[in-house]
Amino acid sequence: HQPVAGEQQAAQLRTEQRQAAPGEQAPREKNSYENAGGTHQAGSRSVEGAERQLSPTLSMKNDAAGVMKTKQQHSGYHPGRATGDHKTAPGYPQIEADHAATVYSFAPLTFRADPHPNRLVQPALPSPSWGAGEGRSPVNNTAVPAAQPYHRWYYGILAGPGFNSVRSGSLNKAGFDAGILGGYNISRRWSVEAGVFYTKNFYEARAEAFDTKAIASMLTGGRELQEVHGSNKLLEVPLAVRYFTGPSRRVFVSAGFSSYLMTEESNWYLTTNNGTNEMLYGEYRTRKPYFAAVITAGAGYERPIGKNTIRFQPYLQMPVQGVGVGNLRMVSTGLHIGLIRSSR
Repeated sequence: HQPVAGEQQAAQLRTEQRQAAPGEQAPREKNSYENAGGTHQAGSRSVEGAERQLSPTLSMKNDAAGVMKTKQQHSGYHPGRATGDHKTAPGYPQIEADHAATVYSFAPLTFRADPHPNRLVQPALPSPSWGAGEGRSPVNNTAVPAAQPYHRWYYGILAGPGFNSVRSGSLNKAGFDAGILGGYNISRRWSVEAGVFYTKNFYEARAEAFDTKAIASMLTGGRELQEVHGSNKLLEVPLAVRYFTGPSRRVFVSAGFSSYLMTEESNWYLTTNNGTNEMLYGEYRTRKPYFAAVITAGAGYERPIGKNTIRFQPYLQMPVQGVGVGNLRMVSTGLHIGLIRSSR
């Protein structure tokens, strides 16, 4: 095998680099490609004396059958250690590869000058893919919570404690409510829902907050009403709209109204008669509806647990009209805890 011109040039270049004095700039290494038509310079690079470099030499020849054969040799060397020949210093690999019967085809290249060579190009930032899982924000590299998938229809159960107050009075004994609801997701952020709840309330009211028309027959003989202590049972039908504040669909605010159907009411009346206190009792089982009796506002948090979603939702209800025998305008507050499931 006779070394071709490219291999001889590479060997000579290595010898010159090993003989270069410290601080002297090493000669430029060139890659040569030799074929049947001549030799072409493909590029050049600067080799520093203290760095390990790989010098590729590639020769191309056409055999008798017109198939181009190649031989490529990569020699690693360290100028400060290699002595005597072109082989690599200890610890540095030498790779030699023969590729026979490899056909190379070159497509013509077209170059176009940039009309704005001094312009700054802003790299494209990846757009956040909500719903594809938790990732990193392209702006400040902070964690982006994963967007939760949603379905159009959902249903669930809710329950929790509730407290009532009449005319800015103190909160009374805790009541409770429990029920079912169903909802529809209009979009990823908006949804509407309704339900049916069984509610029991406890309340206290002073005489000026209680309408005595319905108990006028009890207040005879000079009796005067002082206080009322009572409870009621009713069916509540809420209708609300929710809005999710973030892409994760976990935090939301809601607003709506509730209608009541009173099923049972019982009151203890504290009265005075000529300076003597008397307690009177009344129980009522009339079924009376109250449309849009209260306006409801709230906020909540939802978190997926398996195929279900757990919800925590504090709320506040402001009266629109009075309910019950005494037309009491009760302010209610409480917390709903529920389990929600989407329809598949």
